[in-house]
Amino acid sequence: HIDVILYYIRKRAKYSNTNAFNFITVDCHFSNLITNVWDAYYNFESNINKNSTKESIIEYINGYRMHVARPWHTIDNILIPVNVKEIFHWILIVVSINDRSIQIYDSLRGGALQDSSVENEIKKYAQLNSMYLSKFDFYGKKGIDISSHLKYKSHSESDSFEMIYVNDIPQQDAGSVDCGLYVAAYADHISNGNGVSNSFDSKFTRIQYASLLWNYGVQKI
Repeated sequence: HIDVILYYIRKRAKYSNTNAFNFITVDCHFSNLITNVWDAYYNFESNINKNSTKESIIEYINGYRMHVARPWHTIDNILIPVNVKEIFHWILIVVSINDRSIQIYDSLRGGALQDSSVENEIKKYAQLNSMYLSKFDFYGKKGIDISSHLKYKSHSESDSFEMIYVNDIPQQDAGSVDCGLYVAAYADHISNGNGVSNSFDSKFTRIQYASLLWNYGVQKI
């Protein structure tokens, strides 16, 4: 369901002439690839094919992996749904190329285990993203001069991106399993260039997405 809505958001942006927020989304499989390649590097007992996984990630970066995709060097922000398996939870991160940061949108903040699990998961993206981008001349294609760019000049290309929690965003009710819905809603608001609204009605949002996708399907037919 998350993949369907993120595809819809990519498609909507493709045909919009007014969208000032320059972005691409990836699908949920990207989260598995990051976990696999991390495991391949740091778990000596792993039987994961590191080269195959690495090639798949490169395909995402080059814009070959999904429908309505774009190469990452042509955009400024990458919206990524992340599965934090340790706590059975989905969050959204936004990799901001120009700010050299990863913004974390979590619908279930609070508690040492929660924050620690999320941070440990996002560290994988902070380290692996910078490693892959530096390996394949991303910054040259993007036109970023590492030596003079305000956010990059005090770092090496392979340094981890800064992780930033986004505060004052809607939170799901304790005990609910609405994290996927919140991920979709966060992505929807952000992709329109708007901040995430503090008011959020999960029941209404489900109806809204069902109506939007039904109407989109009818128009496409």
